[in-house]
Amino acid sequence: MLTPARHSRQLRSTSNNPLYIPRVKKKAGTRAFSVTAPSVWNSLPASVMSEGSIVSFHRRLKIYLFNAAYPP
Repeated sequence: MLTPARHSRQLRSTSNNPLYIPRVKKKAGTRAFSVTAPSVWNSLPASVMSEGSIVSFHRRLKIYLFNAAYPP
């Protein structure tokens, strides 16, 4: 369901492993997992996405989401 974005040339955004967001024709299609998951992944900062292990990714993601919900 999730595919990496493919570009015809090398872009700076390809270093953070963006995912392809499929086009949808109706508003209800934007709520599908295949559309929402890549858009959420692509909106994460590079510091969260570039973590090597699942434990450190989970820790960084929790910190990012906490700071987004409760700004300092």
